[in-house]
Amino acid sequence: MFNPIVRDSFLGEFDNIFNVLTRPSVYTGQVTPKANVSRDETGYQISIAAPGLSRGDFNIEVTDNILTVSSNGSYESSENSLKREYSYHKFSRSWNLPENTNVENVTAEYTAGILHLNIPAEEVIINKTKKIEVN
Repeated sequence: MFNPIVRDSFLGEFDNIFNVLTRPSVYTGQVTPKANVSRDETGYQISIAAPGLSRGDFNIEVTDNILTVSSNGSYESSENSLKREYSYHKFSRSWNLPENTNVENVTAEYTAGILHLNIPAEEVIINKTKKIEVN
């Protein structure tokens, strides 16, 4: 896939691999929903695009500092439907959480087709740079 913004060949290869990994599986038909991950002074935030689901469709667990978000939601197929390009009714995504996270206070909110996770952390260091001198 051509992407004029990507200037670094490593990033281009990474994007290609990421695109392959997020395509529907030939065997299961599952699509991995896209996610945005960010951090601020209070902790980490993950937003997952999962339209068409309800709050009860999500299963969110943390085991051994691995956050797993999954859904076994169902959808009703319509005989009028000619093509279905998105369906996030069944998926699973996992992230390794940093050790400074407070997993007891993780919160989740589902609004407008986006699942928002807030993962509090103790002392999140943002943009700390250390200059290394060459001897």
